[in-house]
Amino acid sequence: VVRILLGLAETSVVEAENVEISAHANLISRNEVELTVEAAIVPGIHIYGIDQLLPILATRILVDANDAIESIGPFDPISQPKRYLYKQLGIEVIEHFDRAQWRTRIALVDGKDEAEISGAVGSEWYD
Repeated sequence: VVRILLGLAETSVVEAENVEISAHANLISRNEVELTVEAAIVPGIHIYGIDQLLPILATRILVDANDAIESIGPFDPISQPKRYLYKQLGIEVIEHFDRAQWRTRIALVDGKDEAEISGAVGSEWYD
């Protein structure tokens, strides 16, 4: 699991084996932040999509709840993954190569002067 930690309108970068994760938060209104997470992937390596089904490990992006965050929207891919049918398992495989990006909107509690956004990016079983 790779942790991300950033303040509003700042960028956070974390290196892990074969993947470098960066996150950028942009204040788009008084109470709303757009969070973009990017994975720079070493050539020859891939990661699976956030909507990958079992038995393959999906990429997961988690944002930690805190008293400044009212709600967190779903992460949507900006860069489209490669999709294909894996006939032996009878499932669609969703893979990212080279670079993957996802975006979500985070609503902040009205009246808060500052907010810290932290979370993690990793792989886990998802169904």
